[in-house]
This record gives sequence, C-alpha cells and structure tokens, in this order.
Amino acid sequence: MTRSPLRRLRCLLAGAPAPCLGVALRLGVALRLGVALCLGVAPAVGHAQETAGSPPTEAERAAAARLKTQADEAYLAGQYALALQRLQAAHRLDPDPRYVANQGLVLEQLARYAEAVDALEQFLATAPPADKATAARAVIERLRPEVRIETAPPGATVRLEGEEAPRGTTPLVMRLVAGTHTLVLEREGHARWRQTAKVLPGEGLRVQAALAPLPAPPPTPPPEVRTEFGTGGWGYVALGTAVAAGASGAVLYGLGVEAADDREAAEGGEAWDAANRQVATYDTSSTVAAAVAGAALITGVILLSWGGDDDPDDAATISLSAGPRGCVVSGRF
Repeated sequence: MTRSPLRRLRCLLAGAPAPCLGVALRLGVALRLGVALCLGVAPAVGHAQETAGSPPTEAERAAAARLKTQADEAYLAGQYALALQRLQAAHRLDPDPRYVANQGLVLEQLARYAEAVDALEQFLATAPPADKATAARAVIERLRPEVRIETAPPGATVRLEGEEAPRGTTPLVMRLVAGTHTLVLEREGHARWRQTAKVLPGEGLRVQAALAPLPAPPPTPPPEVRTEFGTGGWGYVALGTAVAAGASGAVLYGLGVEAADDREAAEGGEAWDAANRQVATYDTSSTVAAAVAGAALITGVILLSWGGDDDPDDAATISLSAGPRGCVVSGRF
C-alpha cells in the first residue's frame, strides 16, 4: 500500500527532534520533501570526518539537532542556500553519515547537480539501510539520466570537451550528470562534430549527428618532367665540346709533328714545299682546336654553376686553392 505524504513525513522524521515534526506539520510538507528528508540529514561535502574519530558530545548532538530543525525551516521556505549552510554546520558538530543524502537533495534544488550526485554517492558508501539506499539511487538516476548518441555513419568516437579519455563509439548510451556538456564526435574521413547539449534532471536525451565526409585529397602529381634543356644541360654540351676540341687539337698536333719530320727529310723542291704547307696547316688547326677547347671548358663551367638555379643538385662547384707547386683548381660537375 502506498504511504500518504503525512506517513512518509513521519517515517522521515522518526527519531528526529520533536520541533522538526512540529515545523513540518505546521507548514504542510509536500510529498517531495517527505521523500527527500526520509533519507536522513546531509553533511557538508568536503567536511566528512573519519568515523573512527572522537564521537560528538551530547551538547554537540543537541546543537546539531537544532541546526537541522532550522535547515528544515529554510528548506520549506525555499531558502536552499541557507538550508545547506545549516546542514553543513550541523554535520560539523555531528558527522552522522545519514546527513549526506539530505545535503545532496538541497544541492539538487540549487542546480548543483554534480555535487548532489557526489554527496549521494558518499551516502551510499556508508552502507545505509536498504530502503534509504534505494531512495538515494533513485535520486542519482534522476540527476544522471541516459544520453543516447547516434551518428550517420556509425563508429564515431565520443568525447566530452575537457576530458581526455573517450566515452565510447556510436551508437552509444551513457549517463551524464544534469547540466551543460559539449559533445565532440570524431570519425576518420569525416569532419569533426562539436555541439553543446543541455541535460535536464529526469529527462533522457537523444543526439543524432550526420557527420560530413571530408573532401578526397588531391591526387599525387606526376613527377616533374623537364621540357627545357636548361642552363645546366648547355653546360654539359660545352664541356663535351671542350673534350672533343681538345682531342682534335691533340691529333692535329701529332700530324703536324709528322709533317715536320717529312719536311726535314725532303731534299728540297716541291716535296719540301708540300711538307711545309702541311706543317703550317696542322699547326694552325691544332691552335684553333686548343682555343675552342679552352673557351668551351670555361663556358661549360660557368653554365653548370648557373645551372644551380634550375636544380641546386645540378650546380657545379669550383674551388681554387694554393699548393706547394702553385694554384690548384678543382671542381664537381
């Protein structure tokens, strides 16, 4: 059989000081207050004392009872902050674990939901009677309703902004303390989704998010193919020309030496004149070839040095150093 609000109030105040019962009856307590106070008087969060400490004196218990009565009056008058202060003061005098639950209920009225849940969980940690534990769990469930998160496509990681560890992957059902939370959803290949959600006590929340796919990355460009010969290329052509001209000059010089020998062997006349013309031709040709080789070599070195503008790796390097036998020119082509 369901108890009436008055019977719940009597259950709540069983063993409580007579003044508390009188105050509650005079003010016509609502059913919600009866359920709340049935859990016991709350202590101050953060001021819990070890049960192994010194027990309160009779004077302290009496003073705590008076503060509890004053807290009841403030609660009934809607002065929740004042009720909380008086409950905290009462708990400092008499650290009875039953006080934790009522403080949690007052914190709920102040919309301090996370603190309220902490207080009620502290109360449950003291192994209260089964009926009071059931009532406390019901309040916690109301203050921490279910939140269902679904995404299209599924498989997104769910985080709360400010938390490092993820809560799970979608579809996900979790409980969140009433209040404002910022949800962050992340899935590979999709844009990051972020939205603020307000969770209300006793009301579940369903979040549905469509994740936007990220644009496909641009294709990798093909390797660059040089369509221009480039300065460095002309530098190598010039060096090749220098080598060819130098080789030609060496051959012509050798032929000129042979022609000079034939001229010396000639006894005169037309044979000597012909040999002499050959010597002159070969000397001139070898001189021209040597000049071309030298000019091409210098041109090639210069062009290869400038070729670094096209590709730094193709640039030639030339160094000049003094040695025991004079200057030494070295380079890399």
